[in-house]
Amino acid sequence: MRYGIIDLGTNTFNLLIAERQGAEIKLLFKKKLAVKLGSGSFESGKIQPEAMQRGFQAIREHKQKAASYNLDGLYAIATSALRSSSNAAEFVSACADKMNIHINIISGDEEAQLIYEGVAFEGGLKEEKSLIMDIGGGSTEFIIADNKQVYWKKSFDLGAARLLSWLSPMDPIADTEIRSLLEHLRDELQELWKAIKEHQVVEILGSSGSFETLARMLAIAVEGKEKSEQQLKGYNFPMSDYHQLRDKILASTLHERLAMPGMLAMRADMIVMSALLIESVQQNTGVESIRLSNAALKEGVFARILQNKITWQRSLS
Repeated sequence: MRYGIIDLGTNTFNLLIAERQGAEIKLLFKKKLAVKLGSGSFESGKIQPEAMQRGFQAIREHKQKAASYNLDGLYAIATSALRSSSNAAEFVSACADKMNIHINIISGDEEAQLIYEGVAFEGGLKEEKSLIMDIGGGSTEFIIADNKQVYWKKSFDLGAARLLSWLSPMDPIADTEIRSLLEHLRDELQELWKAIKEHQVVEILGSSGSFETLARMLAIAVEGKEKSEQQLKGYNFPMSDYHQLRDKILASTLHERLAMPGMLAMRADMIVMSALLIESVQQNTGVESIRLSNAALKEGVFARILQNKITWQRSLS
């Protein structure tokens, strides 16, 4: 049986198509489209008309591709941008009426749970406790878990796009702005600092997104060549090299970041905020080790499909 998932994030709309083969999932297709659905919404509380149109176009494109795979089910899952916007119902209704796509808006807590299930499904957890960190555009999810269970999880409205909108930094970001953001994060993440101390976390397990970009850039800087997604699976960040890359990112202009080997254009504006989110965790907890997990929410949905635990409304392509 074949299934598709459209993950409607704040910055990107991702399509993942896979086939169920017994107790396993075989990946058939994946694609990310830069939508920036949250652009302008953090200040106004509403999805802006231009962003809505970009969202509709991305869904049309993903649905058209999904239809070519003769799917048994297509699930559309929306996160921070839509759950925090007052006109989300307008967007959801339009997708249902015009494209027969039924969007399921999930809570921050369920998003964190799905991320954990995706990382666990990939087999990325160990006996020691890891801090799974998924930096989105509108929110960032933190989950403390090992290969047996979740000990703590929480979604914070501190995504990279939301922080960028809140700070509106200079280009490049000024030292005073860096200090201001780190102080803001220190205060906003008090629950996280307490949980990490209580559960004795040994590493940051970076889930997809910004961590994939940073890992790709590091691999090029350290080894002189780009690695595929499969080759980056479980990638351990060489910390001295990562700190050099972080400093280079913080000192750069947007134009300079766009030219950096391994940088994705869709992440170049927000990678500064992602680097400072990671920096905040390291400064306030002392957790230095970083490892990449290629899995995230979408893989969590497929894990539930295998377990027959899907409760969302399904769209048929």
